[in-house]
Amino acid sequence: MLTGLAAQRLHDIRQAFRISLQGSRSLSTALNYHLDSPDNNPDLPWEFSDANKEKVKEILSHYPSNSKQSAVIPLLDLAQRQHGGWLPVSAMNVVAKVIEVAPIRVYEVVTFYSMFNRTK
Repeated sequence: MLTGLAAQRLHDIRQAFRISLQGSRSLSTALNYHLDSPDNNPDLPWEFSDANKEKVKEILSHYPSNSKQSAVIPLLDLAQRQHGGWLPVSAMNVVAKVIEVAPIRVYEVVTFYSMFNRTK
């Protein structure tokens, strides 16, 4: 049995979740999981522009070669800026390839930080 502060916190979490579900078609939409669409799916080609490829090299130069994954946030920010303020899944896959990690590691970062937009 929860009492005091723990009970209030659980109530607050449940209320926030109910609010997030309002107007959503499904739980996955409410939680903002990736859903393939014509303009956002892993099969769409995406790459950094030539100018941004130079910026990628510059960003990576700040990290030891065995710690490329530490550049995930600045690279995602660069990709989001290039793509008009949001990150398609294909851009996330490119970042994963650049920093040599599994794509899920990049998805985890994108879903954790609210500064990254996964939709237009």
